[in-house]
Parts: sequence; structure tokens; C-alpha cells
Amino acid sequence: RTGSSSPLGQLFDHGCDCFALLLLHSMAMIVLLPGGSLWGAAGLAALYTGFFMAQWQEYHTGVLTTSVGVVGVTEIQFGLILSCMVAGAIGPQGMQAAAGFVLAQPAWLPEPLTPGIAANLGSAVLTAGMILVSVATTLSHVIPRQGHRGAARALLQLAPVMALNAVLLLCWDPAVYARYPRRICFLAGLLYVYYTAQMILFSMARMSYPSAQLGTLLPCAALALASRSLQAEYAGAAAAVAAALVGAWLWLWLLRVVQELEARLGIHCFRVGKRAD
Repeated sequence: RTGSSSPLGQLFDHGCDCFALLLLHSMAMIVLLPGGSLWGAAGLAALYTGFFMAQWQEYHTGVLTTSVGVVGVTEIQFGLILSCMVAGAIGPQGMQAAAGFVLAQPAWLPEPLTPGIAANLGSAVLTAGMILVSVATTLSHVIPRQGHRGAARALLQLAPVMALNAVLLLCWDPAVYARYPRRICFLAGLLYVYYTAQMILFSMARMSYPSAQLGTLLPCAALALASRSLQAEYAGAAAAVAAALVGAWLWLWLLRVVQELEARLGIHCFRVGKRAD
């Protein structure tokens, strides 16, 4: 509305939100205590998939959706704040007792339904509903303007995040994940940030989003599959090294993007230009 926005501002605004999701997931897992269960990874996948879908919808419709019905970003943040306050009030022993409380033993679950698993399951269901609504809304906007080929291209843009979800939830050895959940979630989280940051940037810049992210997806998938044959210690060390490499790659990519935007738009980032005489 003011004409003062830019792809650089969009990248910083929503890009910082994207990084913050890693912290929000860590806070939620501290409260819910899913341990080495893959439900913790499912919570991470649900969180980032929902965020990516919102950016994807904005890419095609120009509208950033921040809620599904009455449940939105603000409600989720307040819920997490309340959970942290309750956890602080009852203390570590109380949280361990609450986390171990068995709500039910459904036949379709291989483990008892605890509050932590129930919360992650709920987030997965909410995200699934959000995906359906986002896809329906986006395609209803794309098909009249670009036809079915445009719809196919739009759906193909979801491939990197959906493939990463599959790698995180299906390819890693559950025993390795149970031992190193933080390393594996951190590695996956950095990749989610990388894919989503590209969608954020290209949405504002009106550029084509690269649907093929094979340079990062294939090595991650290979490492996850290799965890099923490697010793747990080696797989955990490899996950830590991979996270460091992905983090370095993400940092270099962000620096390159900032430099290109500065040059193209004639603006400055973290520095002040010379005063005109």
C-alpha cells in the first residue's frame, strides 16, 4: 500500500518467522516430552508444511492466509505460551508425570496415546485440513487464469516439502531417531527453512520457484536411508555434520540473495549509504 516494500523486506520478515518455527517446535517438545518418538518429527513436519503452504498460496493468489477458521497464528502462539506457563508452574516432575499419563490405547496406534502424542497428532490433523483448504483455494485461483497446466506446475512446487516430510518420517531408522532426535529435527528444520525462504523470496519478487531441489533432497534421503545400516553413533555424527553443511549453505545463500537484491534494487542492508550532496 505504501510502495516501500521489497523482496528483501519480505525475506527478512517472513524469513525470521521461518527460523523462529524451529524455536517454537523446541519449546513445544520441551512441554510435550514426546522423547524419541517419531511423533516429535511429525510435529515439526506439520508446523513447517503449514507455514510453507501459506507462502505457496500467497505466491499464486497474492493473499497470505494466517488462519484456518478460528485457529490461526495468534491462537497457536497463545496456546504455546499457556503451555509453557503451566509447565513452569508444575515443574519438571509434574511435567514428566503428565507426559507419561495414558489417555487411551487405540488399536491403530503402536504405542499408548499420551498428551504429547495427542498434541502432535492434533497438529498433523490440523495441517492436513489446512493443506486441503489451501490447495482448493489456490487451484480455484490458478485454473481460470493458467489452465490445468498451470495447476500442475503449482502442485509440483509442493514436491520439495512433501518429499522432505517423507524422508523425515519414513526413511530414518527409528532407533537412530530415538537416540538423536534433536540433530535430525535440526537438519530437517534447516532444509524446511531453505525451501520456504525461497518461496517467500520468489513470491515477492514474482520469480519462478525451483520445484526440483535434488541437490539437497537426495543427499538427505541417502543419509536417512544409510542410518538403517550404519551404527547409531556414526549416523548421529553424520547428521550433525550434514546439519552444519546445510546451515553453512543456507547462510551463504542468504548472503548472496541480500547482495543481489541490494544491487538490483539500489538499497542497503545493515549499512547506510553515502549522503547525497
